[in-house]
Amino acid sequence: LLISGIISGTILPASKSIARSTGIISGTAARKTGKILVLLKERFFSLPPKRQVIIASATAFILTLGGIFTWNSLTEEDVIPVPIVVTETPTEVFPPTDEPSAVLASPEITASAPENIVSLVFLKETLYLVTENGIHDTTKNETRPSPSDGKIRYAAGMDDLNLIFVMTEEGRLFAFAPSNRSFVENTIRLPEGFQPAGIGTFLTYLYVLEEGTGRIYRFPRAEGGFGDGLLWTKDPMDPGTRMIAVSENIYGATGNGIQAFLRGKASETFSPETTTTPITLTALCANEETPDRFAAIDAPAKRVVILGSDGHIESQQFHESFTNASACSLSRDRSTVAVSIGKDAALIRIVDR
Repeated sequence: LLISGIISGTILPASKSIARSTGIISGTAARKTGKILVLLKERFFSLPPKRQVIIASATAFILTLGGIFTWNSLTEEDVIPVPIVVTETPTEVFPPTDEPSAVLASPEITASAPENIVSLVFLKETLYLVTENGIHDTTKNETRPSPSDGKIRYAAGMDDLNLIFVMTEEGRLFAFAPSNRSFVENTIRLPEGFQPAGIGTFLTYLYVLEEGTGRIYRFPRAEGGFGDGLLWTKDPMDPGTRMIAVSENIYGATGNGIQAFLRGKASETFSPETTTTPITLTALCANEETPDRFAAIDAPAKRVVILGSDGHIESQQFHESFTNASACSLSRDRSTVAVSIGKDAALIRIVDR
C-alpha cells in the first residue's frame, strides 16, 4: 500500500502536474503518457516486494534531488566576477631618458692607489692620485708618503711650476715636485681663525676658500711659499659653499647649487642648466687650460656632468660605479675627466658634439 501510494500519489500526480503546468504536453500526448504510466504501474506491482521498495526509494531520492537542484537554480543570485588587475612594475631605464644629454659612460680604470683617493690632479699630461697620506704617480706606479702627521685634505696642481700643492687638515701647505719626488713645506699666512674648505690654482696664484663664509683669498707666489693673501671675492659666494674649482672662472658648489665668479663677482653670463633630477654635488673640477668647460660629480645620481662655462650641459655621463665617486680632475686638453672610485682612478673620454 505504501509503495502503491508513492507511485499513485507521487509519481503520477507529479508527472501530470508538470505536464499541465508547462503546457508542453498536448491532449493526445497526455493520453499516450497516461497509458504508459498505467502500464508502468502494472509492471511495478508485478515485481517482488523487495524490488518495489528499491525502485520506490530510488525514485523518491531522484525526485528530492531534482527538487533541491531546481530550487537552488531559481533562488541563486548571479555572482559578478571580480576582475583581476595585474599591475606591471615599470623597468628602470638607465641612463634616464628624461635627462638632457644623458649617455652611458665607459670608464676605464687606469690606476689604483694603496688607499682611498681624496683628490686627483692632472699635472700637465700626468695623472696623480692623492690620498690622505701621500701622492701616487701613475706613470711610475709608486707612492710617495707625506712628511706630515696630519692627513691631506685638499690638492691642486700648478703647471707653471710643475708642482702639486697639498693642504693638511691643520692648514699646513706642502709642495710636491714630481721631478725629484719630494715634499717641501711652503709658508702661507692664513687669516686669524681661518678654516680652509678647498684650494685651487691659476698661473702662480693659490686660491683658498674659507669655510662657512663663502670668501676666497688669493695668495701670490713668493720665496719659500706664498705671500700675504688678499680677499679675492668682492661679493662672497654662498656661505654654504663647500668646494671650488679654478679656471678663468672660479666655480663654487654648495650641496645642490653651482656658482661661477669672475674677477671676484658673480658671473653675469653663467646660468646652470636644470636637470630632471636635481643635482647633488660631490666634487667639482676645472683646468685653467680649458676655460670653456668644467665637470661635476653627482654620486647619488651615479653621474658626472660636463658643463660649459656658461652653465649649459654638454653631457651627463652615467655609470653604476659612480655611486662611489668622490673626486675628479679635468685634463688640460679637455678630452678626459678622471674620476676616483675608492682606491681606483677611472678615465672618462669626452666626445665633443
